[in-house]
Amino acid sequence: MRLPSPATKWCHITWSTAGRRKFLNIAALARFCERSLCEALAEAGWSGEAAVLPNRVQVLVQVPAAMERSEVIARVRTVATAVVRKAGATPGTRRVWEEACWCSTLTNGIAVEAVRRHLRAIGHQLSVTAR
Repeated sequence: MRLPSPATKWCHITWSTAGRRKFLNIAALARFCERSLCEALAEAGWSGEAAVLPNRVQVLVQVPAAMERSEVIARVRTVATAVVRKAGATPGTRRVWEEACWCSTLTNGIAVEAVRRHLRAIGHQLSVTAR
């Protein structure tokens, strides 16, 4: 007997800013971008969490199971670009992100929770060091 495929999957995506420039080195700006990114993903019907570091972004996002990895990456990075440009964190028309990124599809709840804890720890660490 075949089990039905799940309706959604979780993806953990991480990528760096172009040239590893520190566009997001102000903690308040990074937190604003995190919230805005999560809100924009929710508007697209996806739930997720984000950790925005000065030169890197990590996102945990729940997407439709049938969606291709390349499409998930493209859509998340497009949303992230719009968020950081709207926040005024990047210079005009310059490239924002490195071309390459890393994406993993998480296969169980334990992995999802581990990534979620990791992202929250990053956020907490940044807010403590910014004080």
